[in-house]
Amino acid sequence: EEVFRYVEQHTESVAARLAALRGLSRCVYRRADFEGACALTNEAVAEARASGDLYELAVSRRVWAAVRAVSSEPEGAAEALIDAAGVFRELEALRDEAQCEYLLAWHFSAQEQPEPTLVAARRAADAAENLGDVRLGLESRWLLGVATADLGDVAEAQRIMEKLLEDSRRAGVLDSIRCTAETLVNIHIERGNLTEAAEVLKLQGRLANSCAEPIARFWQQETRGELLAHQGDLAAAAATMDEALARPVDYWNASLVVGANCHRSTVAWALGDSAGGEAALARAQQYLTADGDEVGLEMLCRIASAGRAIVATSPEAAGSAMEPLVRLRRGYEGGDRRSSQWRIQAKLVEANLGRWTDMFDKLVTSGDLYFIASDGGWFRTPEGTWVSLRLRLRLVAMLACLARHEVASVEVIVAEVWEGEVMTPSSALNRIRATISMLRSEGLGALIQHNADGYFLDREHCYVYE
Repeated sequence: EEVFRYVEQHTESVAARLAALRGLSRCVYRRADFEGACALTNEAVAEARASGDLYELAVSRRVWAAVRAVSSEPEGAAEALIDAAGVFRELEALRDEAQCEYLLAWHFSAQEQPEPTLVAARRAADAAENLGDVRLGLESRWLLGVATADLGDVAEAQRIMEKLLEDSRRAGVLDSIRCTAETLVNIHIERGNLTEAAEVLKLQGRLANSCAEPIARFWQQETRGELLAHQGDLAAAAATMDEALARPVDYWNASLVVGANCHRSTVAWALGDSAGGEAALARAQQYLTADGDEVGLEMLCRIASAGRAIVATSPEAAGSAMEPLVRLRRGYEGGDRRSSQWRIQAKLVEANLGRWTDMFDKLVTSGDLYFIASDGGWFRTPEGTWVSLRLRLRLVAMLACLARHEVASVEVIVAEVWEGEVMTPSSALNRIRATISMLRSEGLGALIQHNADGYFLDREHCYVYE
């Protein structure tokens, strides 16, 4: 704020003013004032556009997009980054272009889209190598490894992270060493390599003790507790996790605290400590609203609730709670970097509360029911096949529309699936028929039916999962 006031008073340079404005917006954003940051970046874009300076406009749009790219309001971020990258390419500002690709990878990662994350991260890593930008290269390769893991190739992700950890240590970039070590520990736990996880965790412990960053110590201690739980020493795991959770937390660490409390609740229920499990889950839910990724963190809480349901031996409660756990176990759920945490949490539940498989299979894997996600993102066939539609947004919108309505008329479908678009009746019918046909070919077949009033799901043979 001081710098911005000084620039306003002592210079008429548009570039200097815009640089100060963009810097202020970053600080405001880091203070968790999203609306304030948006207002400042809007101002920067407007001033840059008025100045007619293409470079300044592209930089301002990049910062505008960066504020939104990992937020809960990401609309327009990808388009702004792609446009800015194009301008930088024309101006031969290669370093700025590489930054756009890196931010684009972050945006796709935050939006749970691992395939475009992989593409953008690879482009950013290649550009960083050509530019000799070590830090950008390391950060881009980390996103590349995370996306690879989320796409299911955990062995390749491990290879990427092991090489990245080696290069980060050689370059002496502590942030990269810490993030890579954290991810590599999670990958080892997920693959059952507990000895290797312990070795990497020792390195993380040395780093945590040598730096003043509280989050590093918190993560190292909480993960050590998690590792102890996977090794079967539940009492030591509980004590270690409690010690980690006694540390202070701020807004930016909320997601870690949700995960840690979910892990702690699972350990408590495995120990038969119902009161401790309830208390930990309540703490996790308390922090849900403090983080932009409420959906991902809610998934963690639901998986943790599975432990409670099983301990209570309530088939009805267990049936609804275990569904996300089964999805994760079968490799369905892809997403941002936290999806590996979801899978690890699922393994922790399974390892310590192993009765879930038979119970869940008795509840939902027999009969001829389809399970349909209410948001249209996935469905499960009676044969047990899970189908993800997450990257096919039009199919997601159509299935969600059918799940919401007993019968969806042509008018309702057009309004919800092609919101805001103007089209002729014949064009609308053609689009609807084509989209319904694609859904049927994905595996829904005769479940989608049609009459004079519109399209609908055969409710006798499906269950819409909220």
